[in-house]
Amino acid sequence: MVTTTLTLEGNSDADAIFDAWKARTFQVMQFNIAGNQIGTGVNQSLILGVGGYFEAVTPISAQDQGNNLHQAIHRSIYDATGARVLQLEVITDVSAI
Repeated sequence: MVTTTLTLEGNSDADAIFDAWKARTFQVMQFNIAGNQIGTGVNQSLILGVGGYFEAVTPISAQDQGNNLHQAIHRSIYDATGARVLQLEVITDVSAI
């Protein structure tokens, strides 16, 4: 199980997460990490997809430099439709990870 705590600026993305939490809608978060270019080809990268539900969302949990901050906690759960909890994609020029 993967638990992720996010701190978000109070904007339309934070509002959409709040709405998903209230509706108990299954959500997939995707994290993209880009690396250096491999030779003259593609860049190294790591893409992590985590499916689950937001178990808590606190609107206006804090303020920073005049921005309202929201806190959201996302907990992974097995996705019977996709038959997975996590999806990981790695592009690298390293032979052993």
